[in-house]
Amino acid sequence: MNILNIKLENCYGIGKLEYNFDFSNSNTHILYAPNGTMKSSFAKTLQDISKNDKKITPCDRIHQNRKTKYELKADGVKIKPEIILVVDAEDITYDATKKISRFIASKELKKKYDDIYLELDSQKNDFIKKLKQISQSSDCEIEFVNTFITSLNSFYESLDSIIKKLNDKSVKYNFKYNDIFDKKGNVRKFLEKHQKLLSQYIAQYEELLTKSKFFKKSDNSFGTYQAGEILKAIEDNSFFEAGHKFILDGNVGIASAEKLSELVEKELAKIINDTKLKEFFDKVDKALGANSELRAFKKVIEKDNLLLIELKNYDDFKKKVWLSYFSELINEAIDLSNFYNTKKKVLKNIIKEAKKEFETWKIIIDKFNSRFYVPFKVNLTNQEDIILKEETANIEFQYLDKNQKPVTQDKDALLKVLSKGEQRAFFILQLLFDIESRKNNSINLIIFDDIADSFDYKNKYAIIEYLKDLHKENNFRNIILTHNFDFYKR
Repeated sequence: MNILNIKLENCYGIGKLEYNFDFSNSNTHILYAPNGTMKSSFAKTLQDISKNDKKITPCDRIHQNRKTKYELKADGVKIKPEIILVVDAEDITYDATKKISRFIASKELKKKYDDIYLELDSQKNDFIKKLKQISQSSDCEIEFVNTFITSLNSFYESLDSIIKKLNDKSVKYNFKYNDIFDKKGNVRKFLEKHQKLLSQYIAQYEELLTKSKFFKKSDNSFGTYQAGEILKAIEDNSFFEAGHKFILDGNVGIASAEKLSELVEKELAKIINDTKLKEFFDKVDKALGANSELRAFKKVIEKDNLLLIELKNYDDFKKKVWLSYFSELINEAIDLSNFYNTKKKVLKNIIKEAKKEFETWKIIIDKFNSRFYVPFKVNLTNQEDIILKEETANIEFQYLDKNQKPVTQDKDALLKVLSKGEQRAFFILQLLFDIESRKNNSINLIIFDDIADSFDYKNKYAIIEYLKDLHKENNFRNIILTHNFDFYKR
């Protein structure tokens, strides 16, 4: 932009103004206006134009019957409203921190990222609905991720970690997930408290395995779970129809799934109905009866005593239960995992690009903390999420005192303890956010309306130095308005 042509008529007290700002030899013009009304009217008019909103347009508030005209052209072409920024130090509602995601991740990158996750979340939500029906867990997504978490896993990463372990013939559990894996952790506490009783029950179960003609206790026990897996594998009888048969201990031959199932049920009945095993279970059951918070758990194990064997390792059993739930939705789980992996590479590239833009934030923080004089230091608290996941950053302020350790405050709390002058210094941070966010634009028109007025000497000087730096930027065209002649001379 070399020539900016401005034509205004009846705009907030400006009767008529037509002027060409020539930026061919300088990126900055300073407009000294002893009349504060003219200066404010000029800034207000350009601010309305920058909003590009048909409901907010320049006008003459006093003589409303007068026709308002306004036209801005850059090198003969109508100027785009979005390249205009009006910086008004008197605007107490100005809060550029809300716009921080605009430069942390560009709109294009943010849109690509959001569009992918909209697709992913749509498919995931359909999957979660089905998973809730099976698990009957009130919050199954979080429960699942927390079960398989190793670091900061997402749902999709947790799904990827288990997908190869899924089996459509896995054990199906009929209890409600939270009846055993309750959110308060009461079941876990009970099992830990009654570890001795549980150990006695398990020891008796294992002893019965050693006496069984079918089950066996060894370093790798062949128990009820392993038998159940075999029964599922041969339930369609194809194994036997192919001419195969099982030869059991004692040279006993089994030639059909039905015969094997009868044998397993008979051996299992012997274990479950064992007097001593029942005795240990009754003790566990009695202890449960004294705890009203564990009624649901009590009902579950009364239906299936042998769940106590599984609960020997609570966390491992929890994983096993989730694997069973996902195995019931094995095809949907695989489809969701595959879809995520097709998008994963694209997401990584987007994040890689966004991280480059994230450097802008560091520049802003360094400039503010090193160049301006305020009793607080600015930090960013959620650096992992801000790049793309959050709309705005969580900005933290450390209030500094020579005699004490820094005290962390949020913006609202900080402003309550700052003096009027210090509150105005906070505006400088807002200014940096909005200007630095535009450095990737091809061209910008910035209107500064008495930007340094009312600041103390140190910060006034720091602002002038910042304006000098901005003057050197080739993609910025600056118009500085002031009614302060001393500022004008500097």
